Amino acid sequence: MKVIPSLSCKGNEPVTVKDGQYVHFTKDGSRLDLWETMNLLDSYDTIYFLDLNGIESRGLQTDIIRKIGTRKEVWADVGARDIATITDAYIAGADKVVISTKTIYSHELIKDALKMSGEMIFCIDHKDHVISPSKEISGSSIKELVSEVTDNGIDTMVIHDLRDEIFDLKLIDYLPEGDYELYIGGNIDMKDKDVYESLVDGVILGLEEAIRWQTEN
Repeated sequence: MKVIPSLSCKGNEPVTVKDGQYVHFTKDGSRLDLWETMNLLDSYDTIYFLDLNGIESRGLQTDIIRKIGTRKEVWADVGARDIATITDAYIAGADKVVISTKTIYSHELIKDALKMSGEMIFCIDHKDHVISPSKEISGSSIKELVSEVTDNGIDTMVIHDLRDEIFDLKLIDYLPEGDYELYIGGNIDMKDKDVYESLVDGVILGLEEAIRWQTEN
């Protein structure tokens, strides 16, 4: 099972969530920049990059993608809403661009994106239901969405449980069979590693949890 750290950046700085707010990432009381944070993730070969500027429609942090890409494989969630945004992420050096339900407005973007690259990841953000600005997408089940995107050629899925509780394994109970890789993200309890290994290809850990996991293993 592959373990991938999630690195969120806002304003060109690594951040984490504290009490519902984004705060600068610190360790032992010191604020860490991108390179210092990357050094703490040295054993990982892939980074799941969350571009919070892009997700919040404030412009892509392409410099960060370039910098991470010099050391790691980059899976970049840049808040893809159109082909131009996806193109910019690839030009910056993303190995795979994430198309996430939380920002896409139509099913057509999936088809259009695949015309330019097969190296796409589809992320289903879920909190009691699928999160999306599109009523059609938010009204779909996880099974329906996975079936659609695999039929269109995407072979890597992420299910992101946005609740504060431990990842709900029921979210993957009724997934369709198919030739695709499945990753899960959210509040992942690595004490359940053996359970996860039997169900998914990999987990995406929050920054602090990923650093702890690396230290302990």
